[in-house]
Amino acid sequence: MNTKQKTLLKISAVLLLLIGLFPPWKEVMHTQELRSERFYGHSLIFEPPKDGRWPALQSYQIDFGSLAVMWVTVGLLTSLGVVYLRLPGGHLLPLRAQAHVDYIRLATLISRRDRFHGEGERDRLFVEAADAKARLAVYASDGVVAAAAAFEKSGGDLGIADAVNPFLELCARMRQDTIMQSEQVNGNDLFLVLFGRGS
Repeated sequence: MNTKQKTLLKISAVLLLLIGLFPPWKEVMHTQELRSERFYGHSLIFEPPKDGRWPALQSYQIDFGSLAVMWVTVGLLTSLGVVYLRLPGGHLLPLRAQAHVDYIRLATLISRRDRFHGEGERDRLFVEAADAKARLAVYASDGVVAAAAAFEKSGGDLGIADAVNPFLELCARMRQDTIMQSEQVNGNDLFLVLFGRGS
């Protein structure tokens, strides 16, 4: 467990303690004919609210239903926070994943330059590729950057046979750096997904 997770747990423990010390109370009005309840507010557990308007008809009780909801909410948010802070890169993970996807998409499209519809489309794709590479350089892990460098060194063009394997290794490394850290993917399956049977 890292420092941020421990800090979050301490903050949550303090919140749970405060909620327990100042629980929600409900006002109960009771006569022979009817009984009504309404939320009254928070008060120190050792000092129940005292209104005094109709002491013979009203009483105050801890609202255990609301108290349970508050405790469960804090617990769930804490659990989500602990999981979120455990992820590599934390809040950077979505940016990293998007950079991965954009790089793969553009590398695949650029490799099919024979299908470009004019120089305008080609120029647009190269500009987008430059943007994806910049984000990859900023957000990607050292392993992904090294794998991307190996792909670029092989020619950076999927039209070159020697560049295919480095590209597939790059894709596999990108997968390991996102949610599917423990999964291993078959290179042939990746090839079929990206390029199809007839590629």
